[in-house]
Amino acid sequence: MEYDLRTPLGEEVRKLKAGDKVYLNGTVVTARDKAHERAMGEEIPFLSGSAIYHCGPLMRKNGEWEVIAAGPTTSSRMEAFG
Repeated sequence: MEYDLRTPLGEEVRKLKAGDKVYLNGTVVTARDKAHERAMGEEIPFLSGSAIYHCGPLMRKNGEWEVIAAGPTTSSRMEAFG
């Protein structure tokens, strides 16, 4: 199946299955281990309904921070923080 979704996400994500093709529009937040660790026990309102991309970005500072690459990391590692 193919789905067009927009953040903030709602109940429609519950119908997704492995192998579905998803087109996602809106804000996507990146987070790794340290971000999840810092957020433990805190309510972070902007994450409600958000899509979180677990990635290890390669950044460069050229006046402002610039994302050079953002490759995925293993999401199952984040389960310890959930």
